[in-house]
Amino acid sequence: MAIPTVRMVLIHTGKILKGTYQQFTTDELKKMEKAAGFILNPCTEYGVYGDNYESHYPLLYSQMKQLSRNTFYVGLPPINASDNYGHSDCNKDYSLLSNFITRVVEDIAKMKAEGTLKGSFKGFYFTTERVFGTVDATSPTSNPMVKLMNDLSSLIRKTHKKQFIWAPYLGYNDTYYTINENIGIIANRTNIFNYIFLQSGYYFKDDPKRGEIPIQNLGLAIKSAKNNAMYNFKNDDRQYIISATPVSEKKTSSTIIGIDIEVEDSLYWELCDKSLTAQERTFKKNYANSCLKYSSLFVGGTCPFLFYAGSYSGIIDCNLYETINGFYENGLVKYPTIRPEHKS
Repeated sequence: MAIPTVRMVLIHTGKILKGTYQQFTTDELKKMEKAAGFILNPCTEYGVYGDNYESHYPLLYSQMKQLSRNTFYVGLPPINASDNYGHSDCNKDYSLLSNFITRVVEDIAKMKAEGTLKGSFKGFYFTTERVFGTVDATSPTSNPMVKLMNDLSSLIRKTHKKQFIWAPYLGYNDTYYTINENIGIIANRTNIFNYIFLQSGYYFKDDPKRGEIPIQNLGLAIKSAKNNAMYNFKNDDRQYIISATPVSEKKTSSTIIGIDIEVEDSLYWELCDKSLTAQERTFKKNYANSCLKYSSLFVGGTCPFLFYAGSYSGIIDCNLYETINGFYENGLVKYPTIRPEHKS
């Protein structure tokens, strides 16, 4: 059975607000045997590192050395993104991140020469998951965040001959339409990224803490990945009718659009709670529904896939590696095994 060759898992590494992420051993990474690569991603909160990444390097390299023959990408430290992000912010962040990129490339070359690194380094991942403000299709880089992306892309893809990838979330709440439109212009009209993996948010749609997530985001992500062109809804009217034409009318870029599958340890703990009814098990239901829809893109297809499955506590402690392997083997739903100590 033919399946996509791009089958990755995002794993968190480095510092968090209090302490550090638990690192994966080589054997624990091997448990995700059906995955073909990893993204080593730092904490997504700007305040953890701010503008000083020095403490991240040893943690990143320590996790990197646990990889065995896997392809991997390095997540860039997050920027302080907001509606107030301006060109001075762009210039500052380019200086910081370009130094980070160059140092990582040079250090990886040294580790390879020393024989201390077995994994295959593919490129970098843009950690910040949304573009703020609006993006003009006729001049995308007039938006400071897009200019930063574009400048980093030039350094990564042209200078260092590596790939650059991104996994933005689709729109929600009042700005849902603008969020999607911005993604669409970047995906369809620029060659900033090699791959863009779309997070539909469908898994979290019943979680009130996540805001108003349109259930139609799932169909929007699937249509965009199937046609390899980013679509939006027809109008900014909360009717959520998917447009028949891509954002900016047509796709002229070489960017490949894929799917980011969302699942967290919330699925495991929901399965552990026997007091819940079938209807109350929303994470189980939402995960199953999304996977069944994504399966048509996976089985016999070439669509790139990425699992966003949380950190060590979810992937290993809550057995979500079984869930990842289940989908990556044949595109089917696989729930994690409940540990004996959690069976009531």
